[in-house]
Amino acid sequence: MGVVTLTIKRIALIEKAGKERFNIYTLTRMPRGITLLAAIMKNLGYEVSCYVESIKKIKWQDLMNYDLIGFSIISCTAKPTYEMIEKLRAKGYEGEIVVGGPHATTMPEESLSAGAKVVVRHEGDKTFPELVAAINDKTRFYDIDGITWIEDDITWTNPDRPFLTEAELSKLPFPLLESIVGLDRMNLMPLTFSRGCPYGCEFCGVEGMYGKKYRAASLDWRIQQLTTLKHEYPGLWQTCPTFLTDDNLNGTPRTKKITIAMLGAMVRENLVPPKGFICQMKVTDITPELAKLLKDTNCLFVCLGIESVDDENLELMDKQQTAREIQNALSILKEYGVAALAMTIVGTDVDTFWSFWRSIRLLQKWGITYLQVLALVPLTGTKMTRRLEEEGRQFDHNYNKHNGMHPVIKAKRISKFGIWAAVYLIGFVWFYVPMLFRKDFKFRRLIWIGFVQLLKQLWRNAISS
Repeated sequence: MGVVTLTIKRIALIEKAGKERFNIYTLTRMPRGITLLAAIMKNLGYEVSCYVESIKKIKWQDLMNYDLIGFSIISCTAKPTYEMIEKLRAKGYEGEIVVGGPHATTMPEESLSAGAKVVVRHEGDKTFPELVAAINDKTRFYDIDGITWIEDDITWTNPDRPFLTEAELSKLPFPLLESIVGLDRMNLMPLTFSRGCPYGCEFCGVEGMYGKKYRAASLDWRIQQLTTLKHEYPGLWQTCPTFLTDDNLNGTPRTKKITIAMLGAMVRENLVPPKGFICQMKVTDITPELAKLLKDTNCLFVCLGIESVDDENLELMDKQQTAREIQNALSILKEYGVAALAMTIVGTDVDTFWSFWRSIRLLQKWGITYLQVLALVPLTGTKMTRRLEEEGRQFDHNYNKHNGMHPVIKAKRISKFGIWAAVYLIGFVWFYVPMLFRKDFKFRRLIWIGFVQLLKQLWRNAISS
C-alpha cells in the first residue's frame, strides 16, 4: 500500500443502514457525520458525494466511478458495509476503500480483513485529508497519526491522533448538505456542537470514539451554524426539525453556560427553528432556567438518558444519577411544558420483566411524554463489553442484531423473551398504541413500521420453534 498510482479526485462517503428498518438508526433519515467531512474535503478541492442509506437506498453501480470510497460504520451497519465492500471488489472496483466510525475505530483489523485498505480511527477531520493527500502524493503512511492499514501483509497501527481542541471545533465548516444524494427525503437536520463525554457510562461507546474530555464549540460558532442553516438552506429550515445531536448538550458546568447563552441568543436573534428542535441532556442538568429556555426556543422534546429508575441499576451502569434526580428533572420539564423522551435500557443483571414494567409505570407517573426502550447491546470497545468478556458471559456477536431491538446478552434475572417483550410489548404496544387515538400524535407511521416488524419477529419465533 506504500506506492499508489491512483489519483484521488472524486470521493463518495457512505453510511450504510442496518438490515432492519425499525430501529433508531434508520427511522431518523439524516447523516451521522459524513457531511462535515464532505465540507472539509470540498474546501480542499475534491468532488464529494454523500450516500446515506437511511435517506435513500444505495446501489453499488452508482459508486463504481469514484476514485475513493469512505464508509462510516457503527456496529449494526458493519455486516452490510462489509458486504458492499465485497460486492464492489467482486464487480471490479479498483479505487481506494477507507473505513472509519465508532465500530471501525474499536475493530480496525476486522474492517481491514473485510477488504478496506485503511482504517481512520476516532475523529477524521484531520486524518482523512492527510490520508487522501498521501495517496495523491504517492507517499507512505507512517507519519499519519490515527490510522491502521496493511502493507506487505503486515498490519500497521500508527499512534492515536490528539482529539480536536475546542478552538479547532469552532473553526469547522458547516456540513455540506447539498452533497447528500436524496437530500429532499431527509426528515431531521443534524447539528453538532460538542464531542466527548465526561461521565463514561459503562455501556456507552461515546468515550471510546471521542474521548472522555468534553469539548464544546464556542457560542459564536454555534450561532454561525444556525444562521447558515436558516439563510443558506431555507427549505430545510422551514420544513425539517433540527436535531442537536450532541450526546449531552450541556457537558460540564462551564460549557452548560455556553448552551444557556446559545438558547437565549436563538430567541434574541430570531434563530428559533420553525419546526422545532430535539436535543439530548443529562437529567442532573435540568433546571427551571434551562427548561424555560427550551420552551422559548421551540424544543419539541428533550431526550433524557434515564436508562433506569432503579438506583442499584443506575450504579451498576455508572450513570452518576439517582431516581430522585430523574423525578426532579421530569417534574421541572412538566412544569414548563417541555416534552421529555425517556431513553431506557432493559436487560441488565438487575432487571426482571416486572421490575422494568414497574419502572415505566413510575416514569409515566412522573410525567414522561415519549418512551424509548432498547435492549442492552454489547457495543465494541465499551467497559461493559470488556467486563462481560472477562466474566465469560454469553452474548450474540451478530452485529445485525446490535441495534437495541433484540435480546443479545444473557442476563441473570430476565430471560431473552422477557427482554424482547419489554422492548416490543411494553415499549411499543402498551405505551404507544393508545396514542394512536390522540389527534396530536405525530408518529403513526413509526407505529405501523414497528407493528409490521413485531409480526415478522413473532413469525420467525413460530417457525423456529
